[in-house]
Amino acid sequence: MRGSDYSGQWRDLRIRTWLSMLMFVLFIPMMAFGTFVLNAISPGLGNRGSFWLFAGWGVVAAFTSVYQISFRCPGGGWFGSGDSWTSPLARRCLHCGLARYANPSEPT
Repeated sequence: MRGSDYSGQWRDLRIRTWLSMLMFVLFIPMMAFGTFVLNAISPGLGNRGSFWLFAGWGVVAAFTSVYQISFRCPGGGWFGSGDSWTSPLARRCLHCGLARYANPSEPT
């Protein structure tokens, strides 16, 4: 697959990274908003339902993290996961050393 344009694959990695970061950054604001909405529906419902909000958000956050880390490098292998190390924000592929967002026509 080397020698082809990687722009579509890098776009996919950007989307995966943004989704994962969005889940992390919005956690506390969405928990507060969800509890507020549940309390507006019925007093005390926010206290009882906040566990389910937390659990649901945790499942979605875990899914997006796994989705990000399972990105396949254009050069082959898992981009952010090596034999003994996992880094979702790695600057280079942990298998082949391909730089993040590298273009095959440019030297690395």
